[in-house]
Amino acid sequence: MHPVEGGLWIALGASMALAALASFNVQAEGNFVQRAGVRLISCLGLTPIMFAMLGFVGGLALLAWQVYQYLRFGNWPSWKIAHILYVLDAKFDPHLTGLVGLDQIVLSMLDWSALLALLLILPGATIVLLGLLAWFVVSSSKTIRQ
Repeated sequence: MHPVEGGLWIALGASMALAALASFNVQAEGNFVQRAGVRLISCLGLTPIMFAMLGFVGGLALLAWQVYQYLRFGNWPSWKIAHILYVLDAKFDPHLTGLVGLDQIVLSMLDWSALLALLLILPGATIVLLGLLAWFVVSSSKTIRQ
């Protein structure tokens, strides 16, 4: 597969658009500026969650593609996270960190199974992000009401 030019930016833009659509459902009280501020904050808070959800949907699409490859050709392609980042046109320079051992940790994480990362790790991260978002919304709504 060939890399998609700006694939990560496309995924981030799509997640921001989904977050903007979801933030219209936020009910805010007050004048126009307060309502717009609450919707902007909720949009910014929902963006990582939508990015994680797009990653989960991407994991399901990857699973469907691997099942298709297995049923049609009889081989199970072993996609790694590095392959997914290559398709999304993301470049990683391991010498960028400069910390001893951190570049090796990142390189070993890039060697993990992409299906495992997208289907198992991202839903857990989504649950954590949803909890953080709920805490953020509750604390910001208490602040705005005062």
